[in-house]
Amino acid sequence: MSQLKPSNTTADTNGHNTHSGSRRFKLTDTQHIVLAQVDLDARASVENVATACGLRQSTVRNTLARLKEILDLRPCCWTDPYKMAETPYRIFFSVHAGSRQRLRALLKYLVEIQQIHWVGTLIGYYQIGLHLRASSFNQLRSILDMIDRQFGEMIVQKEYSIISELTFLPFSPLRERGFKKPKISFRASTDQVSLDKLDRTLIYQLQVNPLAPISQLGRTLGVASNTLSYRFNNLVRSGVILGFFYSHDERAYGLESYLILVSVVGLGGRLTEALGNLAAKDSRFLMFTSCTGRWDYEFEVVVADVRELQAIVDDIHSAAAGSVRDVLIHAWGDDLKG
Repeated sequence: MSQLKPSNTTADTNGHNTHSGSRRFKLTDTQHIVLAQVDLDARASVENVATACGLRQSTVRNTLARLKEILDLRPCCWTDPYKMAETPYRIFFSVHAGSRQRLRALLKYLVEIQQIHWVGTLIGYYQIGLHLRASSFNQLRSILDMIDRQFGEMIVQKEYSIISELTFLPFSPLRERGFKKPKISFRASTDQVSLDKLDRTLIYQLQVNPLAPISQLGRTLGVASNTLSYRFNNLVRSGVILGFFYSHDERAYGLESYLILVSVVGLGGRLTEALGNLAAKDSRFLMFTSCTGRWDYEFEVVVADVRELQAIVDDIHSAAAGSVRDVLIHAWGDDLKG
């Protein structure tokens, strides 16, 4: 697929980054320690990381700079869509083989839609994947109609799913080293938080620039820093903001990423716990998603050898106790947003 330069906008979903080549990069002990501190706390200050790691601030600063260069680390802000009165959708497109220029135009168009939090290319039956959040079905329909008016002739197959549960797991090399980090997750709920315009503006600014200091955001928005700090803390306390993490380029480790889509017999509810436990225990799983739609479950996995995929699919069949109806596997292309 054609590559676009990744957007400056980061979002609440999985992030794969473009990476030149498939060099194998091995973390040093110091890099492991520093990465474990910031991996799911991207806003941690250099001073706090240095104290936690027992390192000099200059060492932490230089180590982070090196990690960002090699792993193409990008900070992301996670939020809970349900607490924001939004419904998260996963949408997959198969596109007609047309001109490369037209495809680039479609991808650029998708990246610029604010309600789309992730845009990625896939290699397989589907060629484009989206994570879209809408406050109502009418808003979803309006966005899709807008895309259809511009690029409908290119889209030959589409699938919609509502994400009912999503869990992001710590990056596998860290889990293999025994680092224990809290998972980041959300699930369907009616527990909504009342948000005003300032709250939503602050959230958007943090999605655009997750590491921006509160003082800088205050100047940007024309709001006193102490007021903005109070709002920020409330958003974290209420669970609207779930956390900040760094996305990795797994190819720097000599790994490749795959998306496994699974449909099951029946409604699938009783399988969610079993499949979630499988993903949590196996360090090759980075993401577990339960959906309502064509596909009941999505797994993001990283492997060093494509032959490992068969063993992973076998494990999914075993955990599902014979309920798997269909499996579709895609290789990741590039993340263009998120």
